[in-house]
Amino acid sequence: MLLDRVAAPELLADAVENHLKPYLSKKFLNLDTFLHSYCLETMDNISSTLSLSWETRVTILFEYIESTEFRINLALEVMRRVYVPWSDSIDEFFKKVNFNLNFIFFKKATISEIKTNIGSIFESTN
Repeated sequence: MLLDRVAAPELLADAVENHLKPYLSKKFLNLDTFLHSYCLETMDNISSTLSLSWETRVTILFEYIESTEFRINLALEVMRRVYVPWSDSIDEFFKKVNFNLNFIFFKKATISEIKTNIGSIFESTN
């Protein structure tokens, strides 16, 4: 994939802005769909090696996803796949998206309740 060629995570933002967005626009493809799929694929491929290198890539690309549904799904996937104790990058990720962890973990909410709660948080930050 195009983003796989970007070896350094700190260069991902530039790659998205200057290369990926224009390319997807020319091909009439949706950026949110592409990034969501890419992040899931990255987590699938790298998590099998117990590497934490996917965390930085996914947290950077998350910022470019505008769809609330894709953001919620990706955030839940990150929560499901992350190892405990969380790394600093994952801790920052959850702080950025304003997760209410008490709601999720201590009230044993259903997935639909979690999506509703997280969705309202994302909508209030946009």
